[in-house]
Amino acid sequence: TFHDSFWGKTPEQWGGAHPDCLEIDGYVGSMTIHDSTFVRCGDSFIGIYGDLGGPTENVTIERSLFVDGAPYGFWGIQITDDGHPYHCSGIVFRDNVYHPNSPNAPMPYTPIRTACSGAVPTQVTGNDFQVGPNAFACSVFTAAPWNTVWDRNRFEVGDPCGTNARV
Repeated sequence: TFHDSFWGKTPEQWGGAHPDCLEIDGYVGSMTIHDSTFVRCGDSFIGIYGDLGGPTENVTIERSLFVDGAPYGFWGIQITDDGHPYHCSGIVFRDNVYHPNSPNAPMPYTPIRTACSGAVPTQVTGNDFQVGPNAFACSVFTAAPWNTVWDRNRFEVGDPCGTNARV
């Protein structure tokens, strides 16, 4: 269980930190996170970046629970190399329950950011989402250069993202 990272503190109190409950900052060649719980994370539940020492590749997040995200968080999960020196590639987010319970966040229900430019697109498949991604997140991250694949996800509220998505 990952929990209470900077919980109850405002962004002004973070002192320049980026308080994700779990942050992966490059070089990772292969990693699986499964059967985990993420709750009350200060900014994002997970941040996966192509940063510090090299690319971040082949990371799978599966069968995990994400609940009670910060009311001031923008992205609930960040999977991105946008603005970072190295790429991320081959990231899989599958069979998770994503219920951030954050309707008053700057982007309500803090959607997932999937902006990896590596050769293997990010896959978001078989998840149970509290709310579907907004039109901006869906259209931007499924298009080039990110090409995220959304498939077989369930949404309690909102529209599915991707051509193979279903409610």
